[in-house]
Amino acid sequence: KLVDDKTFIVGDFVDHPHNKVLMDQNAQLLQGMGYTVHRVTVRMPELGAYQAHINSFLINGYASVPAYGIPEDQDAADLYRRLGFKVLQVDAADLAPAGGAIHCILRSKPKI
Repeated sequence: KLVDDKTFIVGDFVDHPHNKVLMDQNAQLLQGMGYTVHRVTVRMPELGAYQAHINSFLINGYASVPAYGIPEDQDAADLYRRLGFKVLQVDAADLAPAGGAIHCILRSKPKI
């Protein structure tokens, strides 16, 4: 997740070894390009149900951060605060099995 012109947040997939390798490589690549990289845990308790705090929405100094009722919710909120955001945690536990969370919902609108 691009946070600003110098900073990225990259997922750390603890339950998915293949994605973990890919994100570790991405983090190294970004660091090699001079970016500051912060890692945040991503869990996948069931196939396709990513509990990803990087699926946030950043606007006007606020971070709407998905919360899943797991200990990593607080770690992610603390990271966004350290990065200068006012944090609004949004319950996304029911959204994860549908394949998304806050960013996925807010980036598009349904056709009416």
